[in-house]
Amino acid sequence: MPPFEPSEFPRDDLVTKLADATIQVVFGYKNSPTDWDFQRLRLHEGLPDQFRETVLAAAENLRDERVGRDYDPEWDLKSDEFLYLSNDPPVGGDFFTQLPNFGTFAEFQERRRIRQPNIWLVIAQLSDDTLAYFGARITRSLVLERTSRLLRVVYRDEAFDSLDETVITFKPSFDWIAWQDTLIVLNEKGFHGTFRDIPALVAKVDEHLSSVSEHVGIANLSDFAERIKSYPAMMVKLQRIVERADMYTRDPEILRKYGQEYAIDVDWNGDQMVFDGSVEKQWNILRLLDEARTLGPVTGKHWDTSSKTEV
Repeated sequence: MPPFEPSEFPRDDLVTKLADATIQVVFGYKNSPTDWDFQRLRLHEGLPDQFRETVLAAAENLRDERVGRDYDPEWDLKSDEFLYLSNDPPVGGDFFTQLPNFGTFAEFQERRRIRQPNIWLVIAQLSDDTLAYFGARITRSLVLERTSRLLRVVYRDEAFDSLDETVITFKPSFDWIAWQDTLIVLNEKGFHGTFRDIPALVAKVDEHLSSVSEHVGIANLSDFAERIKSYPAMMVKLQRIVERADMYTRDPEILRKYGQEYAIDVDWNGDQMVFDGSVEKQWNILRLLDEARTLGPVTGKHWDTSSKTEV
């Protein structure tokens, strides 16, 4: 477990220790959501300092400009916010378990055709012998291979000249920061585009569904469980439903009536709900158990209330 609660992530300490950190940059290649390969980038003099300035700027922005929120994959993250969650057990399968051995990674080699990396990250070796990771997705538009049809030119010696080598551009921003078994999400789309498994939540899905089933049955429970395990947003929604322990404990007839009144289309087989795996209906059982729609007391209109926060 982290030495502190994720909400207490020591932002000041990270900024201080990055000032003299040793910097390494690597590419990550996703074979599957839980299987990764990495290549280490050799950096000429001056580049490590530039990358250090980039991660330091990100850490200072986190410290000075952002307010933390508990992880919610449905939350539309604002530029002055960040999400925090435990990285113990680590997300991404073997992603983080490989990174401490970055010195053994194969070096990136220029070839006529290169494999497109999925992510780039800066590994910062801090003075306390810990490693901090700053990562971001790298899109195809940021990599211009030698075989690219785009004309690549650079201005030097008072004229433009063509480039024959692979050109890679790095945005000066990151999707996430990982340190001390804690993940800080800065860009939720980039984060979820990289990591789609949250092991701690996956492990809890069957337990949560067992709690629900004590009160209301689900006819095709195994199919429902597998679908939930495929989507972080579903896993978090189920966890919140069980933590509140209110809606799913109601009598099936009350749940059926709520679904009919608020147009949440759930099929029933007697007192058992039936999971519909279609794209249009796969969320409906969770929406019903989350009491995801409500009546506006002033307008009398029915409203969707996803990402509810109790007040």
